[in-house]
Amino acid sequence: MAMTAKLWSVNGLATELDIDRRTLAKKLSGVEPDGEQRGNPAWKMRTAIDAVFGKSQGSEPDPMEVEKLAIMRAKRRSLELSNERREGAEAEFAWQDAAIQAMATYYHLRLRPIATWLFEELRSRGVKEERVIAGTVEGWFIGCHAEAAEKLKAAAAEARKRGIVIRGFADLGRLLPPGFGFVAADADNADE
Repeated sequence: MAMTAKLWSVNGLATELDIDRRTLAKKLSGVEPDGEQRGNPAWKMRTAIDAVFGKSQGSEPDPMEVEKLAIMRAKRRSLELSNERREGAEAEFAWQDAAIQAMATYYHLRLRPIATWLFEELRSRGVKEERVIAGTVEGWFIGCHAEAAEKLKAAAAEARKRGIVIRGFADLGRLLPPGFGFVAADADNADE
């Protein structure tokens, strides 16, 4: 199948050549269009490159100018890829922060009913000051929750600083300070 040259609008050429649209339109103003695209003048890429770099129709463009254009395109593509990667990492980190907050809240909600159960159990056995005892235990749980949430957030911040995405308990366990409550080896088993 034979390849044919594509026709480009001023906007399309400006994007592909990484040139300001108005500058390109000025350079193309005296150049005969190679055809039309949706009723508007359109040019082949070769015609546009010749117009931009001041070459007469049909002559070879300066290899240095063509190389310069290729480098500009490569730099632009590299920047686009870098931005896409950064946006993806930021989305993963935002999800990671939300997941860690949800984990801290989940454990808080799982532990808090223990104080209520303790209160009911102490009351059924006739223990005096059951409310004070259960309240003290609940205070411990709240303190533990606050400490755990703080350490989990610190682990998330450390992961973000190092560019690590926490994908499971093993990654989290390696980032938590010693004595937090579970060891990385235990965390490895939790991911299975």
